[in-house]
Amino acid sequence: MPGRRITRREMKEDRLVTFALRAFDYVRENAGKMAVAAVVAAFVVVGAVYVSHVRRDSEDKASFLLAQGNSEYWAGRMASAQSFFSEGSSRYPGATDGKIARLRLGDTQLFLGKYSDAIESYREFLKREKKNQVLILSAKRGLAIALEDQKSYVEAAREYEGIANSFPKGDPQVSALLDAVRSLRSGGRTDDAVKILKRIVSEYPNVRNIRQIKSLLFELEARIKGKSGLAS
Repeated sequence: MPGRRITRREMKEDRLVTFALRAFDYVRENAGKMAVAAVVAAFVVVGAVYVSHVRRDSEDKASFLLAQGNSEYWAGRMASAQSFFSEGSSRYPGATDGKIARLRLGDTQLFLGKYSDAIESYREFLKREKKNQVLILSAKRGLAIALEDQKSYVEAAREYEGIANSFPKGDPQVSALLDAVRSLRSGGRTDDAVKILKRIVSEYPNVRNIRQIKSLLFELEARIKGKSGLAS
């Protein structure tokens, strides 16, 4: 893989053990001179500094791996990108860019046609990220597309509807609802597709493509009536 790799020593180094041993030596040497309260305070301060350092270090390494993965992705080297994103997300899952790497891993797996893996990656990201609504919507859309491509049409439609309900009323919401309609039609759920089309016509009478939407609704309703007539 191109780019700098984290060394084996960096990966295996147990900093927590190193810190604990040094702290133990420090207390052993100074316990006779320091009050118990001072020893405890020293542990708290040094521990806080250590944790802060480790977090910064993790963020830096996660950012490096994310940047490398993005570079490989946009260069079209998907296998390499997948490797960087996988390493960043698995090694630094709590870091901000480690979480984003999980999202980008899903994007890469989706591009490569690894739908089950992409679904798992998107769901893992959504489990961890609760604040950034732009990234959350991106993951939800990727999840819906992966489910649809995997032919889990009804589940995909539910995800598209959830995306639509995340938007204020307008074209983006209608677009997501039409995605749900497409997925339901692919899954043979014409009745459910009609319900969503009726919702669009009712709630968005002035949307740009309302004529095409009404035409599709008329066509699907005619098919349902035709089937009902044949059945009777």
